[in-house]
Amino acid sequence: MKKTTALPALFLLPAFFLLHSYNQLFGFVPAKTVLFYAFWIYGVLAASYFIMLRLKIPAPKTTLILFPISFFILFFAPLHDAYRAITFDSAISRYWVMLPLFCLLLLLLARKIIRAKNIPSKIFPLLNLVMAGVLISELFIAFNKVSEYKKNHNLIYPQKPLTEKYVSPNLPDSSKPDIYFLLFDEYTNNKTLKKIWGYDNSKITDWLSKNDFYIPSDTRCNYSFTVYSISSTFNMDYIDKKIGWDGTNDFNLLKAQNSLSNNETFSILKKEGYLIRFIAPFKNTIEKNGLEYFFDFMPDDLIPLQTLPGSISISIDRGLEFKYSQVYDEDLKRKYQYIRFTA
Repeated sequence: MKKTTALPALFLLPAFFLLHSYNQLFGFVPAKTVLFYAFWIYGVLAASYFIMLRLKIPAPKTTLILFPISFFILFFAPLHDAYRAITFDSAISRYWVMLPLFCLLLLLLARKIIRAKNIPSKIFPLLNLVMAGVLISELFIAFNKVSEYKKNHNLIYPQKPLTEKYVSPNLPDSSKPDIYFLLFDEYTNNKTLKKIWGYDNSKITDWLSKNDFYIPSDTRCNYSFTVYSISSTFNMDYIDKKIGWDGTNDFNLLKAQNSLSNNETFSILKKEGYLIRFIAPFKNTIEKNGLEYFFDFMPDDLIPLQTLPGSISISIDRGLEFKYSQVYDEDLKRKYQYIRFTA
């Protein structure tokens, strides 16, 4: 057997994994987070490599064994999704079936590699070439992401035509009213509360009206997520259909969140000399308000949740959450059905 190994491919695999993850939410995942996981991944990989060498397993075979194991651990979530699709999300799609099955396959593969007298030499350069190719393609994607970021700054509304055309009348500050924008999130209007739930909410709305707040009587929402609705409101425009407002698109949700504090309304108010306060559970560019930020888990958990340990951890958490919340499921379903047929 020639003295060639898949060591370059093994080295490039975590780099590809981390860069691919970073590109998924480009500009939102902190560099220190990527470096943190790079340290741990490469540290564990290096330790495993030298342990196997100490066990008298030749370097070429060691790299060939570690590569599929590393791939399985790092890309477990997408592999599991593919496995679920192939098995039609049936009973055999569950972890308790998939994990033993794949572990057994990896064990048999490692056993076969260790016992093999000769390994085809073409495997090593092919594996190295493939990994180099996919990493280069991911680098091109990163360069393209940089170009996009320079244009839109990760905002769902990158342009500000109203702000650019706005000319301040230069009125004195005493003639400019204080502005309060209060949002009762997931809180419907008085008519709906009265019709569906039999609840009279007029005590709150009457108090607000007496204090010169404007309260729309027939409020409706164009989007099913707060960040999309408020971004649209503050930018005084609808979201571009090409961008979309899919609640499962993490990248768009985070861009919409950015637009909550960087928008046409705030830009015009700044031209008028307004001091803007931002008190809401969303990350913003205005101030640190001491609140927990609702979407912080997306960039924080993106890398670990794709891996085997992260997937198992979240499954355990969801299992516990389900255990303690299942008593409310039927009640919530009944309420949902009632709203559908009476609203």
